[in-house]
Parts: sequence; C-alpha cells; structure tokens
Amino acid sequence: MKLPCAAVRDLLPLYAEKMTEPETRALIEAHLQECPACRKKLAELENASSPAIDTAAPLRSVKKEIRRRRWYAALTAALLVFVSILTYFYHADSLKPLPWQEGLAAVKGVRTIASEDEYTHAVRITRGDENLLEPGKEALVIKLDSLITGTQMQMSQEDDGTLTAILQGFARNASLGQTLSRQEGEMLIYPVPDRLIYGFEAPQQFLWGDPLNGGGAVLPRLALSAYLLIAAALAALS
Repeated sequence: MKLPCAAVRDLLPLYAEKMTEPETRALIEAHLQECPACRKKLAELENASSPAIDTAAPLRSVKKEIRRRRWYAALTAALLVFVSILTYFYHADSLKPLPWQEGLAAVKGVRTIASEDEYTHAVRITRGDENLLEPGKEALVIKLDSLITGTQMQMSQEDDGTLTAILQGFARNASLGQTLSRQEGEMLIYPVPDRLIYGFEAPQQFLWGDPLNGGGAVLPRLALSAYLLIAAALAALS
C-alpha cells in the first residue's frame, strides 16, 4: 500500500516526533525513499528549531506573587505596630483634669517679683501693653499639691476690666487635648488677677479676689478646633 504525498506530509510532524504506529512509520519510510519532495519536507521539519518551553516561568510567577503578598503583610504589620506604639505612648504620657479637692491648690499671698524668680514656674497674664517680666511687679503665689503634674490657665475679662483667671490642674495617664506645663509645687501668676477660680468645669472653687456676683460659675472658652484637628489626625493615621 502506497500513501499519497498529501497524506504523508500530514503525517510527517508525527513521524518526526516518533509518534506514529510501526505500520504507519513503515509506509512513510517507504514513501520517503521514492519521493524527494517529501524527504525535503521532512528535512525542513527536523532542522526547524522549535522554541524551547520555559518550564520555570510559572514558578517564577508564583514566587513573585508570594513575595508581593509578603511585602503587603509586612507593611500591614509594621503599620499596626506603629499605631499600637503611638497609641501606647499617647495614653502613657497624657493627662486628665483633676476635679477640685481640699488642698489641691492654695493661694499663699502676693509678693514682689525678684530677679531669682526668673527660674520659678510662672503664668504670665497679658493685660494691655504692660511689661510683665520686670522684677518689682507683684505676683500671686499659688501652692500646688504634688498630685498636679500639669496646669493650664484661661482668662475671662469683663466689660469693666475685671480679670478672672481660671486654673485647671491635670494628673498623668489620661487623654490630653491641650498644651500643659510641668509643676514644681509653686507657681506665680502675674500681674495679680482680680479673682482666681480653680476648675474648668462646675463645681468650681473660688481661690482669690472678689467673689462672683450671685455665686455663679465662670466657665472657660474652650478651643474646640484643637480637639477636632487632633481627632482628624488620629483618624487619618488609623
């Protein structure tokens, strides 16, 4: 049985890869002995350089994906650690307002500022263009309990010029929303305010000066924008 050239050429790729049955192979070889055109076609198939299959490409792709996911996991873990550390130190170093209790703060009196008072903790009250830093001026001396680790002062001036100072003490380990100053047991307030009250929130304790008319409380003007900025910054960080 002889095979036509068309059938042989269809089978040549399988013949070249040694994928034909023995009977079919024998028929193709018999045809090749008599057909120069088919022999030439076989030679072209055998000499053609087939592209090598890159068997490592899938492994490299998987390795790259694993490496990418590891980077994502590492960055996520680092972010979580950073937020945790920041939260820890934020709460560890923060302060909370101390409500009034007996002996927390007391007025010792008025004294003239001396040159050595430059190193004493002081709160300077701005009143007009008066120079408040020169020795010889009078200051109110406040004794603070050791429970107080920070203070803040806010002012309220009435239409008649009466100046009310509101002192708030803070203790450590709570939320902090304002800038605070460390205490050394005694502080100076100058110039001497007309009245001094302890506590930003009611009940407030009157410490010095003219009593309030009708016994009412004077609450400070709180800068709510500062709290909003802090909350927005922490939300963005989280």
